[in-house]
This record gives sequence, C-alpha cells and structure tokens, in this order.
Amino acid sequence: MNAYDASASWNNIYGRGADVAYPAEAVIRIFLGQFPKLIFDNDFSGKKILDLGYGDGRHFPLFKRLGLKMSGVEITQQIVDNTLNKDLFEGYDLDLRPGTAGNIPFDDGAFDYLISWNSCYYMSKDSLKFERHASEMLRVVKPGGWLVVSVPSPTSFVFKDCEDMGNGYAVIRDDYFAARNGEIMRRFSDVDDLLGEFEDSLTDISLATISMDWFGLAYDWYVMVARRGAASA
Repeated sequence: MNAYDASASWNNIYGRGADVAYPAEAVIRIFLGQFPKLIFDNDFSGKKILDLGYGDGRHFPLFKRLGLKMSGVEITQQIVDNTLNKDLFEGYDLDLRPGTAGNIPFDDGAFDYLISWNSCYYMSKDSLKFERHASEMLRVVKPGGWLVVSVPSPTSFVFKDCEDMGNGYAVIRDDYFAARNGEIMRRFSDVDDLLGEFEDSLTDISLATISMDWFGLAYDWYVMVARRGAASA
C-alpha cells in the first residue's frame, strides 16, 4: 500500500518557517528574456498570475517587481499560513489558498497567467488522472491567457528506480532528497505526451528542454509556454 503522506512531507519542507530561495533561473529567463522561439506576452502590469504549487514563494518577489497581482496554491493551510507570516512578504498583496492541481480553489477565468513550476505532475488522492489537472489549469486561466508549465523528463533524477504503474504514471522510490518517496507522478515520455493532455486547447505553443548534470543529479525537464485558446473548456 502507498503510505506516502504528501501533506506531512511538504509541511515539513515549506510549513516551518524556512528561508525563501531565489527564483528559478529558467523562470526569470521566460518572464524577462527574449528568445527566438519564445512567444509570450510580457505586458504584465496589473494582470493576475496564479503560482500553482508555489513552494516557499520564491517567485513572488519577481512577480511583484513585474507588477503582477499574485495568487498561489499549496497543498496545506499550514504552508499557506507560514508563507503569509514570512517577513519577506510583508506588504505583499497575496491571495494564497490550500488546494491541488486537481482541485484549484479559484473561479473560472480568474487569471491572465498560470505558472506551474515543477508541481502539476504530482498526483493527489483526489485526482489520479493528469487530464483532470490539465482541465483545472485551463479552467482558471482566461481565454487568451498564458500557461507556463515545467515537468521532469523520464531521465530526471526524480524518476531514478521508480515503479512503473503503466499509462504514464510512476511511484517514486529513490528520491535523492527523500521528500517524494511513495508519491505518484505523471511521467511524460516526451513533449508531445505533455501537449496531448491539453488536447487542442492551446495556441502559440513554445517548448524548451532543460538537460543538466548538476553535480551528479540529472536535472532534465520539459518546459511549455502556451496560450489558452478562446474555445478552451
């Protein structure tokens, strides 16, 4: 039986007053950079962004600098409360709520941008089908709004010696950081596998890969930046 307790695991990491890390380099590059194959609307001021699975809130200072109105979802109320109590975020206008990628606690079309950086592929007890996650992410983004999504590729260290469940899912068994063992994750075979979960709901799709041997750990990820089509459900 899978005895993994995601709430307890992430409370231990993000719910106990830990310091805030710096924004991910790739996120900075997407939001501030210019690249030949990146299509992205960087007119941010006054628009709304949802950080789905925001962790320690490391991207909030970047989003504040850009003039974005910030909301976030994390797995427990303890993590939400801890984030709101951090001195770094004093004076920030943050709307943070407990939830999951399969059950996002915001209204339809609430956001101009949604970022899910290394988070949406975690499968929760209330949703063991990634298509539910894709549907929820599309639901809360306005037609014409943007999704920024990263997921690990099959060669990522996260999937080392994992247990294959079939149909693109795996149980993590040998996490180097010992935080995810027992977690069920969606394991995408390639970027087309990722895009297929969103069916025909996306336009202006930009794709990137991150492949890096980081001192013995394979940091290998797929990155998708795309616009929600006007007819998305």
